[in-house]
Amino acid sequence: MYLPTITDDTATCSAAALKLPCSTTATKACMQRKVSIGNHWFAICKAYAGYRTAAAGADWLHVLSGASRMKILLVGASGTLGQAVATTLGTHHQLIRAGRHGGDVQVDLTDDASVQALFAQVGTVDAVVATTGKLHFGPLGSMTPAQFNVGLQDKLLGQVRLALAAQHHLTAGGSITLTSGIVSAQPIRDGANATAVNAALEGFARGAACELLPRGLRINVVSPNVLVESLADYGAYFPGFEAVTAQRASLAYQRSVEGVQSGQVFNVW
Repeated sequence: MYLPTITDDTATCSAAALKLPCSTTATKACMQRKVSIGNHWFAICKAYAGYRTAAAGADWLHVLSGASRMKILLVGASGTLGQAVATTLGTHHQLIRAGRHGGDVQVDLTDDASVQALFAQVGTVDAVVATTGKLHFGPLGSMTPAQFNVGLQDKLLGQVRLALAAQHHLTAGGSITLTSGIVSAQPIRDGANATAVNAALEGFARGAACELLPRGLRINVVSPNVLVESLADYGAYFPGFEAVTAQRASLAYQRSVEGVQSGQVFNVW
């Protein structure tokens, strides 16, 4: 990440835009800086500094300092990966678990109205995490457009739809974390749909990050290998791949939610 020096004019803080004077408790390039949400420095300083700040008209913003408790919406919480992520993040944060048929709230990511209703119900959150999405596995020679469309409509557009809605319901400094998979970079037999969908999700996050950063928001993707817990169902598709545990993969979600990076693909291979 590019981190300008402290002398960069764009880091100059306007006390008039803040509820607090522009004073201390920051680190390095963010010393003496309390920037407003509209300043592109906001996300950088938020990540590197252990202070609280507020922009004009906003409530107090609690900046992550290692122990700050966040309100996190986890979609796909009942799945194998989702359960592991819930265990990891739930240790220090408030989780709202969402699923198509269970959880604290229900949502169908293939339906616009359902996603909008989800955020109307949960309100503003500090982070949104998605660990869900269907794909089609099958030989290319017999694949139909309808079969290929399964992954496009469910995993790809479902997570994109969630991210597009989530951006309007995040606190300043909030984040979105999506899920792709190793086949985005390491194709497998019968996995053309999975490779296309996962690669598209990663491309979406890289592009979206450029527009979210000036608004003080982040987005990343976690790309796990096949899970040890899922080998019985998917192991035949991944010969020679070194499976990872769901718990190990869950640490990448913690890194995305609690970390400072944006536009990144966190590979767990």
